[in-house]
Amino acid sequence: MDLKFHDTYQITLERAGLRFDYLLHLRRKAEKLLVILPNAIPEKLRAEGKLPYFPRWSWIEEIKHSVVIVNDPVLFLNDKVLLGWMAGTKDAYATELCLETLDEIMDSHKLTEDRLVLFGSSGGGFVGLVMGARRPKATVIADIPQTNILQYYERLWRAGLDVYYPGETAESLLAAWPERFVALEAFRKYSIPSRIHYLQALTDHFHYTGHFLPFVTGFDSLPDEKKRHTELRVMLYDHGLDGHQTLDKSKMLALINGL
Repeated sequence: MDLKFHDTYQITLERAGLRFDYLLHLRRKAEKLLVILPNAIPEKLRAEGKLPYFPRWSWIEEIKHSVVIVNDPVLFLNDKVLLGWMAGTKDAYATELCLETLDEIMDSHKLTEDRLVLFGSSGGGFVGLVMGARRPKATVIADIPQTNILQYYERLWRAGLDVYYPGETAESLLAAWPERFVALEAFRKYSIPSRIHYLQALTDHFHYTGHFLPFVTGFDSLPDEKKRHTELRVMLYDHGLDGHQTLDKSKMLALINGL
């Protein structure tokens, strides 16, 4: 793949019938590639049809690493969907297809897998965890993530999955593709990322009790041989904001740039 350095530009690729859009800003001497993964698109942008959606694009100049920001391809398949978790369709798993492109970028950038940082908040945090299972030398930063899509608000996951996985129930989805919908099941099937930064707001009670606690409890029960080379760092924070609010920008950038 031919890359441009020290410029911000967009590429669009088609894989398995899905449109993938990436916003790149690559630094020739960067030692790491930070991949920013898609959370839910704000409803206002969705209503205005402003696609592709590249979260945190305005942070690029403040990040010392090379940066790739990913748009979720399912946003182009249905104009009602806000969040797709890169689950794609039954026959085209967007997470794996995206990883193939990231591998090509890493190879062209002459960076090895241990230089890959997968970062996302909320739904993007989930994507980072399941991607990390497939690229276990990578570092994952997951801020207030879902860890089990089917334990999220049903109206949101059904909005996309009823279209892209037609005819399936929560039970049949878990039976057929548990590694696509539950982070711990991805760890069981593949591997565990070498380093996980799990950030959780204490005031986000829904995610704390429904996603964080089941994840850390389940993580402890994973086989020791799988966890032997993994460092799980948990950061619980109280930023004084109610509900599903991410870590503030300055602290997140300090974590990212400190890697």
